[in-house]
Amino acid sequence: MKKLFLTAVLLIIAICFLYSYLYEIRKDKHPFVFTESDRAFLYQKKDILLNNTDEFLFEEFFSFIGNQKPAFRYRFDEGQIIISFDEHTFTFPYLIREPEKEIIETIIVKEVYKENKVKPAENNSGSVFTETRQEYFNVIKDYFSFSEGTDLSIIISQISNAVDTNEKIVMDYSMLNPNEKGTYNVYLSSDEHSAVITIEIV
Repeated sequence: MKKLFLTAVLLIIAICFLYSYLYEIRKDKHPFVFTESDRAFLYQKKDILLNNTDEFLFEEFFSFIGNQKPAFRYRFDEGQIIISFDEHTFTFPYLIREPEKEIIETIIVKEVYKENKVKPAENNSGSVFTETRQEYFNVIKDYFSFSEGTDLSIIISQISNAVDTNEKIVMDYSMLNPNEKGTYNVYLSSDEHSAVITIEIV
């Protein structure tokens, strides 16, 4: 109980002291008086970031504070813009944006045709056989792994050897990038068939 009483007394003393302190501060404060002047002040609105110096607009980045707008001039010099007016010179840094890289997507389609090799028919006495051409399309291997930077022609050759067909095949390897690690699909198609071969670049 005694500790509680002492705590209350200390709080009352602290409150009285702070009240007196704030009262003195309030008495001593003075309003700010702005005196108008013919002199203009240069104000920078925002950081200067440009695509090139030709697009710079002074009013977009700067303004003058004062009764009159003075005559001024500016120039660019080694990453800085130098502004002069009323016999005063001010220097501000500026940055030029890096040009964006244009990415052009190229679709590559290659036609592969495997000729059907027909063995000559054996001569059988007393009978004649007429062989009818039948279309076939077989994918022997549908997954390959190549090291990064493998020549594209080597990859295409391996894919061609993995297909057993007598049809004209269209090979679409537009998504394949042998210079970057990843898993890519190569699409094969003919009039009657289609298949996907997976290529992994490691």
